[in-house]
Amino acid sequence: MLLCMCNKEETVAKHKRRRRFGGAMGARLPLILGLIGVLVFLIIIAPKGSRKIPGQGIRISEVMADNASAYPDERGAFGDWIELENCSNETISLDGVGLSDREDRIYFVFPDGMELPAGGRICVFADDTSKDVPGNTMHAKFRISGKEGEILYLTRGGMIIQKVQLPSMNPDESYALMEETGVFERTYLYSPGYPNSTG
Repeated sequence: MLLCMCNKEETVAKHKRRRRFGGAMGARLPLILGLIGVLVFLIIIAPKGSRKIPGQGIRISEVMADNASAYPDERGAFGDWIELENCSNETISLDGVGLSDREDRIYFVFPDGMELPAGGRICVFADDTSKDVPGNTMHAKFRISGKEGEILYLTRGGMIIQKVQLPSMNPDESYALMEETGVFERTYLYSPGYPNSTG
């Protein structure tokens, strides 16, 4: 009889513990679900414009390999130049974004803290000088040879994100990614800082 009473008391105690545990979980469940919902919103649903994505959406949009008199730099000199475009709807951080004419070596990297707004464009003069002060004109420590088949590399964190193979170009002729077709074409209608058009 004593054994039965002990077993009954143990069973009752177990039920009480289960009810207490279940009650505690029930009280916390809305809080847990709420936290999960906030995380999902921040990661997936939050407006894309509020997130800055390093390098994603940036591309080479125009190149001039023989800038005879088309587009001067801040000193009035005429160096080769490369235009980059932010083709996304988001502000892009340029941290770690680089340019080069060699696959195995990056000659120019944007300084930390620079950003390119949605639809924005920026030119880098490839004139074999090195200037990368935020707010000033950018200069890269290499030149574009102008030889047919030369390849320009756009990188991010050392990884190649775009390669553009260049044709031979005449003086003051650019190789531009056209807005209408999405294809690179040779053109004398160079437009650094503006959308490229076939005319």
